[in-house]
Amino acid sequence: MRNTRTRLMAGALTTASIMAMHATTASAHPHGYLISLGHSHGGGHHENMLQINFDWMMAHTMHMPMFGLPGLSEDMLSFEEIIADPNDPHYHDGIIPIAEGTKIQAVFTRFDAGVSVYDPFDLSLQLNTPGVTFLIGTGGSDFNRKIIWNLDPSAPGFDAGAGVWTADFYIRDTSGLHDDSEIYTMSLKMVPTPGALSLLAGAGLLTRRRRSS
Repeated sequence: MRNTRTRLMAGALTTASIMAMHATTASAHPHGYLISLGHSHGGGHHENMLQINFDWMMAHTMHMPMFGLPGLSEDMLSFEEIIADPNDPHYHDGIIPIAEGTKIQAVFTRFDAGVSVYDPFDLSLQLNTPGVTFLIGTGGSDFNRKIIWNLDPSAPGFDAGAGVWTADFYIRDTSGLHDDSEIYTMSLKMVPTPGALSLLAGAGLLTRRRRSS
């Protein structure tokens, strides 16, 4: 009887540990770049500087081809405004929202070869050169602006051995009400499914054939 209870208690502890691990993982990497002016008790953070709350230490996994774009794509991330509403899922007491009417955009400063972003409303426009901008939204509108990240192993100069591929960007307010954010680095990693691998292999073979011809 004692052994049975011990096994049950061990099983319960293991289950609880797994649940806690999953909960931590889920909360550690939100599906959005949460935009505000930071916390009112942020210490050294400039009180008028735009800020993104996101787990920048974790590389985002690219799984499969999407939307007919080359390589692997991901559309799970978006730029989300934190508003001063306790009912907002991202609201935290003490977070300072951006001012109404601000015009927020992302400015990309660097891309690794093979890394691009796309606007879901215009897939014909590939953004992968320093200086390109991405329109996000207007302060006070509770915006939630999707962005598509793309990783193309067939792109010229792609470093297949890197393991993690990155791009740098910051956000700015073109209306001039807020200061630019710091520069953030978005990291991508590639864990394609077997089906995606075969599609990528086919795309790579096709690209090599086109180049040789």
